[in-house]
Amino acid sequence: MAALVTSQLATSGTVL
Repeated sequence: MAALVTSQLATSGTVL
């Protein structure tokens, strides 16, 4: 579950 949150955060950071 934590991996999913980290993945989403990393993706958001990359997009931003």
